[in-house]
Amino acid sequence: MRREDITRELIDRATELYMAEAYVSASKEASPPATDDPAPLDPFHEFIDDTMHRKMPAAYGYKADKRKLHRLQRYAKQLGNRQYPFMKLIVQEHIVPGEFYFTVDTHDQLKIRPDMPDYEQWMAVKRSNFKLKRQIEDCWEKADVPTFSSIRRQTLEEKPGQAYEGEKRGLILVVDDEENEAMLIGALLEGQGFEVVRAGDGREALDRLRHLRVRPILIVLDYEMPDMDGITLIHELRCHEQTRSLPVLFATASVVDREECEAADGFLPKPFHQRDFLDLVEDMLAREKGE
Repeated sequence: MRREDITRELIDRATELYMAEAYVSASKEASPPATDDPAPLDPFHEFIDDTMHRKMPAAYGYKADKRKLHRLQRYAKQLGNRQYPFMKLIVQEHIVPGEFYFTVDTHDQLKIRPDMPDYEQWMAVKRSNFKLKRQIEDCWEKADVPTFSSIRRQTLEEKPGQAYEGEKRGLILVVDDEENEAMLIGALLEGQGFEVVRAGDGREALDRLRHLRVRPILIVLDYEMPDMDGITLIHELRCHEQTRSLPVLFATASVVDREECEAADGFLPKPFHQRDFLDLVEDMLAREKGE
């Protein structure tokens, strides 16, 4: 959906559905207060403009001295939930320029080690937030509030993978627990002539690698995933001779510290523009070939 097509009514509908799920069985005070004030001209007047215009450090695989990341529009409104006050309603661009969708940012990326006393409680909060995020986005989908799945469907209907007619350029493994995102990233790569295999988390990725007949030329990897996260997968890959040298591109919305970034061969924060992603893939593959 284009930004100019997002109305106050649509934002109100998305907010009401969010609140109904996030504060289910809570008191009525949890709902947004009713008002008789006329609607403002800008439907985003209650949002923080969280637009990102960043430069990637060269150490993370991106030539920061030569180009910047594309500017992405991202609007955030903190609504919280019954257990956790920092969860946000987000309207943003991601991958497909100019197309906006609604999503939930759980905003719970605080790093707590397993040996810390509150670790189990914190992990329970994260699991609850993730489940709630899925519930809210499912409600939006049923109510025709545009989510990332609508972006994915629209893009796949255009069949970008058929635009490439040359020889296949190699196999790329995409590891991401967000199916819609993995499918769209896969479609972009197929449109550039790559074969793509997907996995939903690190453990499934290891299983895929054991059974693939062709060695991947690149792994595109998310950070936070169930069962085995991205950094654990990288450590597993580096422990075995057959997979030690596989190039890895971290593409994630998670907060990743410098040491973890440098465990990979490239890093790109989500949300990202499709051109930035494809350029970084080409840069990394060129480096692998010594070009």
